[in-house]
Amino acid sequence: MNILVLMSGGVDSSVSARLLLEKGHKIKGLYLKLYDDSQYNSVVQKIADKLRIELIEADIRDVFQNKIIDYFISYYSNGKTPNPCVLCNHIIKLKTAFEIMQKLGFDAIATGHYARIFNDLSDSFFIQKGIDPKKDQSYFLHNIPKEFLKFLIFPLGDMTKELTMEQAKKFNFTGHIAKESQDICFLKDDYRDFLKKNKGMPDKPGNIIDLSGKILGKHKGLLSYTTGQRGGIGIPDATPYYVKKINIKNNTLIVCKKNELFENSISIKDVNWFIPKESAIGKLYDVKIRYKHKGEKAMAIENETSPEIIKLNFKEPVLSPAPGQFAVLYDNDIVIAGGEIC
Repeated sequence: MNILVLMSGGVDSSVSARLLLEKGHKIKGLYLKLYDDSQYNSVVQKIADKLRIELIEADIRDVFQNKIIDYFISYYSNGKTPNPCVLCNHIIKLKTAFEIMQKLGFDAIATGHYARIFNDLSDSFFIQKGIDPKKDQSYFLHNIPKEFLKFLIFPLGDMTKELTMEQAKKFNFTGHIAKESQDICFLKDDYRDFLKKNKGMPDKPGNIIDLSGKILGKHKGLLSYTTGQRGGIGIPDATPYYVKKINIKNNTLIVCKKNELFENSISIKDVNWFIPKESAIGKLYDVKIRYKHKGEKAMAIENETSPEIIKLNFKEPVLSPAPGQFAVLYDNDIVIAGGEIC
């Protein structure tokens, strides 16, 4: 097969490329220039040279700024918690890769994600969890269009991170690969400093109130807080306060006790389905409300007044669901659907 491999300069994509070469595939690398960082550009080229493959570079900094960075700033400016990695996989990385795949005639696209593609008896394709529970990245891939899946390859889906590192040593990549990026790739400093530099929401003191509206004190600026946060609120009490909600319009921080952070249900929008919606309504699924969430059982219910909104009723309350984050529905280890928490 002729395979286009998304390469970042990190160990995962580099090992993925080498594994595909070992299996006899013809590959070319694709480096997406998302923001100004010449270090990664040179590192990826060194890896491509070592593998003796051609490296294609696509400069999509303008699109990344408009679709990801501006989204990140906008969501925080509206009191939501964005997840740019989820959005980027779909509308930036894979969208660009598929356009290049079709233009240049490749058969498939490979990435270094720890996930798998499952093909059932009806020849339908699904995203499946990677076998390494500590590294599984299926959550971040839930909004990929279903029609893309048959063209995707995840060489690391059946491997643990430890085995990947062993392969990197075997291939003598030491000294070539870039330092692994942590969390959000374009953030070099604290996200609060980034927002201030990029004209995010105004950061000025305001009232801290409880759920009844009682003023408990003053916050130092809403940029310093996120939903579910415990430390740094500055309201002494016998039991700690947690951030329940951030009200940008009134510049108020709404706090509560831990037991008040739990919710029995949430609603999600812009849902990406891998099965017909009608067949999912009224059924129980394992639902993750954030990447590190272990998951809880929930029933999917259609909103009668807004059919595009799906309500998830949990068997056990979930802690601090954050608007702007994503809820992903699983049937065992298969991704069924996912959408943004309203």
